[in-house]
Amino acid sequence: MRYKKAFHLNFDFAADVDLRHEDVYVFATFTPPGQHVYYVNDGESEYINKCIVPLREEEIPIFEKIGRTKVQQRVFRKEFSVFKEWKEDTPSLNTQMVEDDFRYWKGSRFIKDEADKDRVEKLMAKNFVKIKRIFTSFISQSSFPNISWIDFGNFCEKCKIIDGKGVTLATVDRAFIAANVPADGVKIADENPSNALSRFEFLEILVRLANNKFKETGVCATYEEAVKKLLEEHVLPLANPEPWQEFRDELLWTIEVNDVLEANLDGLKKVYTNYHEPRKKFMTMGDALGLMMKDTQLALTEKDAIYCFGMCKMSVIIEQENMWQYKQLKFVELLELVGRIGYQKFKDNPELHESLNLAQKIEHVLDVIFKLVDVQRKEVQYNVVEESESDDDY
Repeated sequence: MRYKKAFHLNFDFAADVDLRHEDVYVFATFTPPGQHVYYVNDGESEYINKCIVPLREEEIPIFEKIGRTKVQQRVFRKEFSVFKEWKEDTPSLNTQMVEDDFRYWKGSRFIKDEADKDRVEKLMAKNFVKIKRIFTSFISQSSFPNISWIDFGNFCEKCKIIDGKGVTLATVDRAFIAANVPADGVKIADENPSNALSRFEFLEILVRLANNKFKETGVCATYEEAVKKLLEEHVLPLANPEPWQEFRDELLWTIEVNDVLEANLDGLKKVYTNYHEPRKKFMTMGDALGLMMKDTQLALTEKDAIYCFGMCKMSVIIEQENMWQYKQLKFVELLELVGRIGYQKFKDNPELHESLNLAQKIEHVLDVIFKLVDVQRKEVQYNVVEESESDDDY
């Protein structure tokens, strides 16, 4: 090997050799005590050298090379996680949703200026992600997957839409009834009740109330201006929706949560299939509420159970044709439901809520629900890597 540090040889001819030179090499070997003669040939010259190796009298110290132990640093990647089947909202899907919703709304019936109607639709489409987040939050705290009459009145109070002038409670009631009347020749879903708001009806009622509050009172000249003012001054800043995608990005989609769920996938599948029937290979909303409220000792309130279920659901893109999807729970949604339950379950205990991370809360939830199928929760097994070190480190 190439010699790296000064070393004293026991022959005179090497006295003037710079041992730090890159062309100087050293041959290391073990030799027994006694006299030794060795031959050196560097390609140009030949040497015979003699040395005497003394007898070692001291004990040879015991040395054990200690390797470095480390835990692999991993980064969460959704496409390789238990959440890979979760379909996130994308700009393309958001466009599909808002365009489909506009197939059902009755804007052309009450906005007589076609150009103004088109501008309103563009404005609503521009703000659709925020509006949908508000809608999702409120249906999860109401008559999922719709907003009830009473809860929408509370929404209007919260956003200060009701002012006793342009908009009164009676104004909200009339707008609510009008939004629930289907357009001529348009069939809406049978699951869409006439006394609650679906997504497209929520868009429509906001436009109707913007007209009542700002256009009819002369504050704004057009529907577009009125809707913009309602959104910017009332709905968007005051609705304060619950975290939907934010919950996933900040808490759920992490390597720690994924480790816990991945280690216990078999048990979770048993919980999921426990609710299957011969002609029903999925969980329903009723099954999920039963899991949270009466089938296990989770003992969530109905309000908290509906909230967890509503917030764990993926978006229904073409809503009026697929309202039934709201009431079915896919397996990947069950995984999120478990996380939502864990977070909700500990909210009323500030000390534990702050001291436990979401993965630990999920472990507590699994301990409870696995009793339903006689399964024991599995601990996460972390990979430990041993690293050897070169002799240069010593």
